Amino acid sequence: MEAPKVLDNAAEVDFPLLLRTLRTRACLTQEELAERSGLSIRAISDLERGRTNNPHRRSVTLLAQALRVEEHLLEHFRRSARQRPGTRPAAVPSGAGRPVPPTPVPAAQQQCGGLSALIEWMRQVLVEEPAGRHQAGTVGRDAVRLVELVGAQGPAKTAVVVQAAARFRRHFPDGQFYLSADTRQLDRAVLTNRISWLLGIDPSDGDTPDEKARRVRLALRSRRALLVLENVTDATHIRPLLPSGGLSAIIVTAPRTLAAFEGVWTIDIPPSAPVHAGHGLSAPSLMPV
Repeated sequence: MEAPKVLDNAAEVDFPLLLRTLRTRACLTQEELAERSGLSIRAISDLERGRTNNPHRRSVTLLAQALRVEEHLLEHFRRSARQRPGTRPAAVPSGAGRPVPPTPVPAAQQQCGGLSALIEWMRQVLVEEPAGRHQAGTVGRDAVRLVELVGAQGPAKTAVVVQAAARFRRHFPDGQFYLSADTRQLDRAVLTNRISWLLGIDPSDGDTPDEKARRVRLALRSRRALLVLENVTDATHIRPLLPSGGLSAIIVTAPRTLAAFEGVWTIDIPPSAPVHAGHGLSAPSLMPV
């Protein structure tokens, strides 16, 4: 449902959707709303995902003030927050039997600032949605946490990687690792050894390539780390190193879409795209293979 329709029907809308819509309209990320309201990012995330019922009245007031909720919406906002669980129809999950893709970047949020909106969307993909599915034990918990940034090298792609890493730092306490993975210059064995070294793995000289790759996957699956692989030109070199599920996330930059990845989120970024004012950075698109 688009933002105008949500707000026009505020009296009939669940609090998580209403809160998320008002935050998007205000051009705020969850972190920015947390800073403005004094609530924690986790609290806001739980509210938007419907994991917290009956929030404290003080919290609702702080959110309303931070979002500058208009007088005619304020009572609906408060009443929606007090709504008892189960008194409104629950949303029916879609896509049974396969992971449900995250909501694309809303058009209103793209207009608020392309880079900020994109980073927030990546946080949902790499942090919030996988964590929620993992905790709930639902379908999709074993999917690779991966976002692919496609386009020639340029300031726009660099800005996305740098700011995303800075924004996500607290979610990956086991480290953030960067590696130029241009497979035109590195073969699979060298690439595996370099990633192993970054992760503090000391592979035995007697290990086979498959065993070394398995140890990398195990490390990424068990740790909460962010791995950035830049300038990837051949996905077949890195695919054996990527874990299914687990706690780590991967950002891959590539000059073109890597067809070897199945069902990953691919973001096209022109090399000269401005990274402010909501221009140049297009909405992500799911690229199923």
